[in-house]
Amino acid sequence: MLSANPSLWYVVPAPRAFDVKPVEYDLTPYAALLNDGRPHQVEVAVAGVPAGQDGWSTPTNLLIWQDRGSKVVTGGLTRHEESTPVDSTTYQPGSPELRLDARSEHRLTTAGYLDTSHGRVTTTVTRSVSADSVHRWTEGENNDALKGSWRDDQSVTTSGRGPSVTARDNRTYTMDGTTTIGADGRLRTAITLGDRADSITLRGARPTAFSHLDDTYRGDASWTMNVPREQRHATGTSAERYRLYGSDGCYDRSLKTVQGTLTEDVRHC
Repeated sequence: MLSANPSLWYVVPAPRAFDVKPVEYDLTPYAALLNDGRPHQVEVAVAGVPAGQDGWSTPTNLLIWQDRGSKVVTGGLTRHEESTPVDSTTYQPGSPELRLDARSEHRLTTAGYLDTSHGRVTTTVTRSVSADSVHRWTEGENNDALKGSWRDDQSVTTSGRGPSVTARDNRTYTMDGTTTIGADGRLRTAITLGDRADSITLRGARPTAFSHLDDTYRGDASWTMNVPREQRHATGTSAERYRLYGSDGCYDRSLKTVQGTLTEDVRHC
């Protein structure tokens, strides 16, 4: 759907196209196990890939912070609870439209403590991910539509001296796109993409920092198929608004393009 219309991405790319952020997992509750003097292997694999087959490339970096006041930090893992992963698909054949519904979710809670040079520190991490999507298409795929939402929520609470500190991050990525091919061979794609995130840090019950991100892209492009390039008459319009505000300030900017030319650039903060 997306590659069928390169005019969608002229001038304005999709959210995160040039800012691919790594997925981070907080392994602090496991720190004492990893620091027991024995070799350990930490790896990431894509669920659902059959044994013996290559999956996505998942290069992994391990970030470690050392305690300057202790040569060896001891502790233990006190909690490891995870839900049974949900991964379901429902196919509904029909005429003129076929449909595939997909849903998945998983939740993990871990807790552990470390006896550091400045006292015992306990960390509790809760992470939940989920995805819902609906794919509709017709025979021959002259109409093809996908609407989906992907969520990633994390809460990390650290307790030691003084009030506990909790950092919460809630991320959502959405997609709603449709490609149609008319009787005249005109292919059109209309799509809306959303990248949203809310973060807050609490010290005890008091908020100390927060941020809200809302990055929304809308595009509409078309071209005529099965004709020489000079007869395709490709067209494309796009608009994006990026809003980020919180305790560190505000950034709000919107862009619009027509046929690959920037027609609007507005700063709202």
